[in-house]
Order: sequence, then C-alpha cells, then structure tokens
Amino acid sequence: MESNGFNLNDEPIEMMHPFEVDLNCLVIINYKYTLDGLERDENRTMLAAESLGDEGDPEMVSSILDAERRPFDEFRIAARNLAMVALVTRFHHWVSAYARRIDAVRKRGVSLRKELDFLKREIGEGPENASYFLALAEVRNSVIHGDSQRTW
Repeated sequence: MESNGFNLNDEPIEMMHPFEVDLNCLVIINYKYTLDGLERDENRTMLAAESLGDEGDPEMVSSILDAERRPFDEFRIAARNLAMVALVTRFHHWVSAYARRIDAVRKRGVSLRKELDFLKREIGEGPENASYFLALAEVRNSVIHGDSQRTW
C-alpha cells in the first residue's frame, strides 16, 4: 500500500550530515582537484623534458627529469598542508557552531580547546578524546605560524 508517494519497499535514503557535506565541498574535493591539476602539469612537464633529452646523455636526461619533478613534490606537500589547515578550520567552525546552539550568546572566536571543553562539560565526552583534535589543531597552527616545523 502506498502512502504519501512512498512505498514500504523503498530503501531508506541516508542523508549526509552538513559537516560531512562541508568537508567534501571545501576540503576533499579541493584537495583532489589540486592533486589532479598537479599530476596533469607534472606529466606535461615530464613529457616536454623527456623530448628534450631524446638525443642526449641518459644521465643528463635523468638529472633534468629529477630537477623538473622536485617542485611538484613540494607542491603536493603544500597541498596536503593546506588541506590539513582547511580540515581543522572547518572542524573548529562546526564545534563553535554546536557550542553556540547550546549557549546562543556564546562569544565567537573562542579557541578550539575552550569550545571542546565547553561541549564536554555540557554534553559529556565524545566518541574521540579531545586531545586527538587538539593535536590536529597543533599541526594546523604549525602550518600557519611555523612554516610546518614540528616546533614553532
């Protein structure tokens, strides 16, 4: 029997949480497009470098290819670092948004540590210990403030 256009045999539709949508749109897809573009440019550069060395010394060609490849390795590291910054920034945004759902007059710009502590006091410990997310925030801070050094 049908009711409201739904059949009892219809499969339930799983909805993505807005945080997951946010991550897919602003972090994952951006990172994927960046890596795809880097790979495309690297392949184009390698083909051009290989064509220059068709008649040359194989050792020289290898040296040229290594030199041409090096910046792309650095670009991939930068893309990974920026993806980490975006991931933790979006996470911090959502943690703050949930804290303001509980306390609508809560001040904006509160540190991730304070937001996580507030949520823990209000709704209890989450499925993952806050120290995990604070370690990720430290990585983000290192990328932003310390040129990706372990200590800054």
